[in-house]
Parts: sequence; C-alpha cells; structure tokens
Amino acid sequence: MRIEPTAGDTIEQTVMQALCIAYDGKINVQFRFNGIEMEIFPPTLLNDGFVHHYVLEFKNKIKLQHEEWLNSEEGKKFKQDQIAHRTFCQKNIDKAMFEASNIDWTDVKSILNWCNVIFENWIVGINVPQEEILFLFAERGNGEHVPNQYCGEKYSGDKKAEWIIGQFLSGVKNGAIPDVFSHFYNEIIEEK
Repeated sequence: MRIEPTAGDTIEQTVMQALCIAYDGKINVQFRFNGIEMEIFPPTLLNDGFVHHYVLEFKNKIKLQHEEWLNSEEGKKFKQDQIAHRTFCQKNIDKAMFEASNIDWTDVKSILNWCNVIFENWIVGINVPQEEILFLFAERGNGEHVPNQYCGEKYSGDKKAEWIIGQFLSGVKNGAIPDVFSHFYNEIIEEK
C-alpha cells in the first residue's frame, strides 16, 4: 500500500501513520518524503523504537543523497561558488573595517553606507568583528549611536536614520542584523 504525506507533516508523523497502517493491515506501506522513498514493514507491536528506527533510516538516506550530490559536478560547482562568495564577502568586511577611519561621523549617509557594506556581506561563515564595530561606534561616534536607540513616538528623517543605525548596532551586538535595515537604508539614502 502507498500513502501520501500531507504538506506540513513531519517524518515522525508520517512514519507513525505508516506503522499503524502496516500493523493493522499486516501489509508493507510505502511513501515518498522529500524525495526519499521509504518502505515500512508490519511490526509485531507498535512502539517508539520502530518510529526511531525508520526516522534514522530516513536521515541516513538524506545524508547519502546529500553526499552524492556534493560529489556530483553540480555539487562541486556549488561548493566552489560558495567558497568564492564567502571569500568575496570576507574581503569586503575586511576592507570596510580597514576603511572605518574614513567614515564622516557628521554625515549620516556616510555612516549608513559603511553599515550597509557590513550588512550586505555578513553571511554564515564570515568573521565579523562585532566587538570592534561596537567599540568603533562608541568611540568615534561619540556615543550618539547605540543599539536599539529610542527615537521618540514621532521621528523625522534624521531620527529615522538614528533608529536604523541603532537597529544595525543591535544586530551587530546580537549576531544578526535585522532585514528591516535594508528597507530603511534604501529609503533614507533616496531621501538624502
């Protein structure tokens, strides 16, 4: 017998459903889950051990499929492209840190442009000197820009810039700059 998982089901739920059908009907049950074919044999009794066994089998099949793909031409090219992209992003972060002394702290646009370079190049696997960035803003920015800066209930364009710089710094402090930075960065740059 063949069953179809429902969108949103987990592998554990699908295995349990298949095990119940296999147990009740004393039949093998097949299904395809995220591209992986599975076959469940009728158990002599139902328990979590069987679910764990088949989930482990599924995970092993996923791992093998992933390894096969990584060793394919497409997978090798993908890996090379990832390395090249990480290298590109790391160089941009390093260059921005080197050029941090050129930020015009009296010009919000200069500050935001520098922040945007960090934002656009901060990806997994990149060394971003978070403490150094926070120190830079505390020292050079004379404490005018701080993480999660409050700008009042109603704020002008200048206050919006302060707020988004505060969001940037909050993201630096917490390890992930919020995506809202990009939206407001573009909006502020277009206004100025």
